[in-house]
Amino acid sequence: MKKLTYFLKDNFGFSQIEIKGTIVLILLMLVLLITPLLLKYFFITPNYSTDAYQKDVALLDQAMATLEKQKQAEDSAQRIEKEENKFFYANNTSVETIQFFAFDPNQIDVKQWKSLGLKPYLAERIEKYRSKGGKFKIKSDVQKIYGFPEDLYKRLYEYIQLPENLADRKIGNENKQEKTTEIANEKYPKKEYSKKENTIETFDLNAADTAQLKKIRGIGAVISERIVKFRNGLGGFHSVEQVKDVYGIKEEVYQELLKYAKTDKGIGFKKININTADANTLKVHPYIGYKNAQIIINYRNQHGNYTTAEDLLKTKVMDESQVEKLRPYLLF
Repeated sequence: MKKLTYFLKDNFGFSQIEIKGTIVLILLMLVLLITPLLLKYFFITPNYSTDAYQKDVALLDQAMATLEKQKQAEDSAQRIEKEENKFFYANNTSVETIQFFAFDPNQIDVKQWKSLGLKPYLAERIEKYRSKGGKFKIKSDVQKIYGFPEDLYKRLYEYIQLPENLADRKIGNENKQEKTTEIANEKYPKKEYSKKENTIETFDLNAADTAQLKKIRGIGAVISERIVKFRNGLGGFHSVEQVKDVYGIKEEVYQELLKYAKTDKGIGFKKININTADANTLKVHPYIGYKNAQIIINYRNQHGNYTTAEDLLKTKVMDESQVEKLRPYLLF
């Protein structure tokens, strides 16, 4: 040991502490080299017979066969479901029976999914996905839902209010709406804009039915139904200007409607008590939606009741323009 100490000191100029550290390191290396040999000698049983080996191989083969059967069963179930969906949507959900409308898959509920032609269990599957924080960012994300039928996706593609790819997400909402509106208008070319007889009397927008609305130049069956549906979701219009928020309404159509439609402010529309309403009540309102409804309720549960409309800004999910639109419908 002394010879090793002198050797390290004379040839490498090590200090006393460095010499001790080097010696310890050498000893550890020797231990690590010898340990596998000792373990093999004392602990490993050398008499591993051929029969034992064959039994282990048989068990492994059995486990692999079981896994293969499970995989085949799952693949078979997927094929059956795919074929059932293909048959169902090819034979039972024609374009005539599906109620097509523009929609954001992050907003609509189970009932609306079913009205678009989706099977109930798939609609429930989407609702469960969203309740766990899932979000659709682009159109093709809808196909990530297990079992979503390819044929129905192709039919709904142009109605999905999402960008086609992530790069398009930077496009403004106004530009996206114009693009989708053009696609929708192609399905109803000029039919809605046929010349109307100029025998229209002033009417209350909150009492008008689709027949009354179709008298306005530029409003056909589709647009009139959208206006009524939007009005029902709001609980009534407090201003004719809100018609601009209806999907597919062009400026010239709005100006024509403005000549004949009126609303009695303060009368004819339903208000919501923001401190007592549940998620189902809030999420169907066009100015709130599913995601915001849950956040509004969670914030209310944590911080207490809202006292003014401005308190909704504290939820961080609504901006000032959204709050201003919602203000006339709020009760505290």
